[in-house]
Amino acid sequence: MKQEDSRDSPITSMNEYSQLPILKDIVAAAKTPGWTVPGEFFVACTDVRNSTEALEEGHYKHVNVAGALGIMAIARVYQTLDLPFSFGGDGMFCLVDRERVSAVKEALGKLVRDVDEFFGLDLRGALIPVEALYARGVSLGVSKYRVSPTYTQAVFHGRGLVVADQLLKSPGLEESGWNISPDTGTEPGDYQGFSCRWQDIPSKKDFTCAIIVEPRGFYSGEMILQAIWDIFGGAEGYHPIQAPDEMKMGGPKSSWKLEARLTGRFRRGLGYLLGLFRTRLLMAFVGMVRVLRIPLRVGLYEVHNVAQQNREASDFQKLDGSLKIILSADRQELDALERVLEAEYRNGNCYYGIHTTHSAHMTCLASLDSGHDIHFLDATDGGYTFAAKKLKQQRREPQELPDGQSSFFSTLAPHYETIFSLGRDTLSFVQGILDESPGVGEDGAPLGFLDIGCATGELLRTVAKNRPDRFCVGFDYDPKMVQQAESAVSDLGLPLSRVRVYRGDFTASASYSIARQQGRYALITCLGNTLIHSRNKETLGEVLRTWRSMLAPEGYLLIQLLNYDMLRRTRGEDFPPIHAGNLTFLRRYEYPNTGDILFHTKLIDEQGGVHTNRERIYSIDPPTLGKALRNAGYQDIQWFSGFSSSPLERDDPVVVCLVRV
Repeated sequence: MKQEDSRDSPITSMNEYSQLPILKDIVAAAKTPGWTVPGEFFVACTDVRNSTEALEEGHYKHVNVAGALGIMAIARVYQTLDLPFSFGGDGMFCLVDRERVSAVKEALGKLVRDVDEFFGLDLRGALIPVEALYARGVSLGVSKYRVSPTYTQAVFHGRGLVVADQLLKSPGLEESGWNISPDTGTEPGDYQGFSCRWQDIPSKKDFTCAIIVEPRGFYSGEMILQAIWDIFGGAEGYHPIQAPDEMKMGGPKSSWKLEARLTGRFRRGLGYLLGLFRTRLLMAFVGMVRVLRIPLRVGLYEVHNVAQQNREASDFQKLDGSLKIILSADRQELDALERVLEAEYRNGNCYYGIHTTHSAHMTCLASLDSGHDIHFLDATDGGYTFAAKKLKQQRREPQELPDGQSSFFSTLAPHYETIFSLGRDTLSFVQGILDESPGVGEDGAPLGFLDIGCATGELLRTVAKNRPDRFCVGFDYDPKMVQQAESAVSDLGLPLSRVRVYRGDFTASASYSIARQQGRYALITCLGNTLIHSRNKETLGEVLRTWRSMLAPEGYLLIQLLNYDMLRRTRGEDFPPIHAGNLTFLRRYEYPNTGDILFHTKLIDEQGGVHTNRERIYSIDPPTLGKALRNAGYQDIQWFSGFSSSPLERDDPVVVCLVRV
């Protein structure tokens, strides 16, 4: 599958990323389609393995630092922090172009080693080719907006980073060759620009919260963010630092000693102690300037106003396939936010996790040469990591879906043949089968054509017109589809004795009574992925046995499905959009941890109206279908790649199965 486009023009190097237009805020960046990341790029990603256990032992600052240092290491390679990255609390993502991938791999190898040496944490890392993400049917685009004069933040579009995170944590990472092995040398990693001098920052409201919201289907992070803005009156209403003048440096409640260990030339002994002394002296000087309000500028910083500058350049909200926010809220605001998120979760629009505490932790990165200054925020005592844990628990919970399927397909009915017009290959394939199939049964009675899930009846009408020797029957579950099919048959002047359309559920045996009254069949078709609505293997078996009882000897059964074996292996999510006139039809698969597959569809009509649906499907792969057919008594089974008559290959997206009785 090809990924959805999310750009106007591609980025071909990191230099071009730096030249992307800078938008005014995160909502504007989220609404901008972005620029597609080329397949030649890589996603550098890190994650602290077993971070939950480390946090439960009180090591949240070390976990945060381990996550942020990956960005600093890559920034030292590029000599700038103007990079497309995202900090996630216990790890990070950053795009890397092919030109620098070797240098980044070396830098991250040193980081993996150093995190183990300094913190006793197991940091896993990978450089995942973007083309490998595209092969899994997801998109990855990027835009950016101005946070402060020293920080421009990337906003990621599509689910590319979500899938990169899944690959990073998958058992097959080492076999893929994408993993980062710890450096075995003694040369220290370069983390110049890292600091962690601020004490934890108490909330001026009741809570500091870490929130992660993962959109599902066609819901977007922008929609969730807008709902949060409505509750708080904009980003300033929930900024986790409400009183920067009260921020304090140093002391046992900060991690200032890490700076000397991680950035100095000497990481032990006298050199390390001198580094500590230098950092402590610097903090004392800054403290004096702040207290006395001495107007002093050094490089990027107005020293007397450094806390406010750090607040302005803080990384407290981001979009990277999910929405991550550190916010300050009172009890009423938090209750309102939880009600909104719970409602969207119950409606199947998102998963979410919230971790509440009373303060935020700041980790600082600076690239003085390029003039960039960034301050990552996370909630203390677990922050993003514990929020992610709660989100994953939601993913594992079976969830009832609202019954919107029938109404959605009724909405789709007037547009169905525009979006899913009958292809020449399909018609030719069906006509060829009818040519080979018997015209009459053993009793001399004519044999017919039965279309299961006939939708608006385009195939049924075409066969009826071209084959006057056949009686034709079709049924569909949606009443509007059936109504439109009946109207089209009537408009053609085809008699009901030859063409019959009615409403029925193909999984219910009673729905076949009308079809049985017409006679037996030379060909039964079930196209358009209809068979996935059989729900389970027992129902599938019953349906196949019913069809076999209705087919005449030497008759045919024709089934069309997507290749769910391929989809599950590649975790393919996004299908290319279908554009027909002023209509747009979108399809997306979701793979929750419950083992189900959810199918999301979205129709944008001529007036701009948006209609969505999602359903849990029985994903029937070729081995499952083949076994079910044999158990139902079918033997002569052929497999094709779509209607091209070419034999089915393992990674073909569409499966056509032809069975002869």
